[in-house]
Amino acid sequence: MSKVKIQGHASGTGVLTVTAPNTSTDRTITLPDTTGTLLDENSSVPAANLTGTVADARFPATLPAVSAANLTNVPKDTTVGGRKNILKNGGFDVWQRGTSFSHTSGKNFICDRWWVNPSSVGGTQTRQSASLDGFNYALRIQRTSGQSGTGLVYLNTEMESADSMQFRGKKVTLSFYARKGANFSQSSSQLTSNLATGTGTDQTLQTGFTGGANVISQNNTLTTSWQKFTHTTSSVLASTVNQIAVQFTHSPAGTAGAADYYEITGVQLEVGSTATDFEHRSFGEELALCQRYYQKSNNNSVFACFSNGANQVQFSPPLNCSLRASPTISWSGSGNSTVVDHDSTHDTGDNNVPVVSNYTSFASNIHMYINNWSSALTDMRIQNLYIGGKAIVMESEL
Repeated sequence: MSKVKIQGHASGTGVLTVTAPNTSTDRTITLPDTTGTLLDENSSVPAANLTGTVADARFPATLPAVSAANLTNVPKDTTVGGRKNILKNGGFDVWQRGTSFSHTSGKNFICDRWWVNPSSVGGTQTRQSASLDGFNYALRIQRTSGQSGTGLVYLNTEMESADSMQFRGKKVTLSFYARKGANFSQSSSQLTSNLATGTGTDQTLQTGFTGGANVISQNNTLTTSWQKFTHTTSSVLASTVNQIAVQFTHSPAGTAGAADYYEITGVQLEVGSTATDFEHRSFGEELALCQRYYQKSNNNSVFACFSNGANQVQFSPPLNCSLRASPTISWSGSGNSTVVDHDSTHDTGDNNVPVVSNYTSFASNIHMYINNWSSALTDMRIQNLYIGGKAIVMESEL
């Protein structure tokens, strides 16, 4: 028969009392067949030693609030039910206009949704391999070697008012990755990042925002290695904000060396006070977002058309998506147009540079009128219009 032994402590002087409850029912306490220490209400139990389930009654009807400061190993903030990056083409993946430019002054779009004004500084704006985990491309803003222009070089992207008003009354955080070339000549290797707001409607920084203000303006010191920079507005955006733009500026100095440039990628603007990981959208989705502002046809395109009078044809090139507003129409490339009858014979007046005389914008297409045929076309004839070596450019930027 096992025995129960109660053993005192050699150093203690207190008296331990085992008190029976006020009961008339026999009770049996079974001790575990193991060595250990009995627990009291203040003892802790390692989670690894817990098994089974806990009855619902053990939890209060309303759980206490949990402070995020007391949590560890929790993923960064995530956005539920929507896109978090307010900007379009922040990863510089979409380049419908080309991948290399040499603009020197004025407002000039380069990669989609981004434009530069180099202020008479001779240089290039090019797509580069990012060599940064998670990113395919970066934008390089470079002053040409030997150039001595020292004007303020602007890089900008603007949001239309329809996308800006929803951020009133909220703090926003700007983040981006940047690095410099070995000869980046800006004083102290600084790149200035600004977040501008305005109270006007669909305006551009080139002419200025009505009620414009910089709610973020920070100097960022670049090195030759990629760094992530983050900045948050000091207060919520005003209730009158109707437009938002991101701007980067620098002023080169002296005479440019061979690597007088900076590179940038992963530009993100999001609601909140924390910069989260860059939001990658699929290329198809990013392209569609950009095509709201800029679309162009293929070179060497054929369209169904009909002649309207002696020297004009009408046709309707399709749109990939609805444009932001009625676009500006132009031609890209060099080439001529030819009108071909249904029986494959050339109508009179072919191989001339097409001239847009008028157009009407619809949700799914642009109805265009073009002319410049030197001799008479056959009126009201259904034909094929071949545009060789040219693309139709439809631009609806801010």
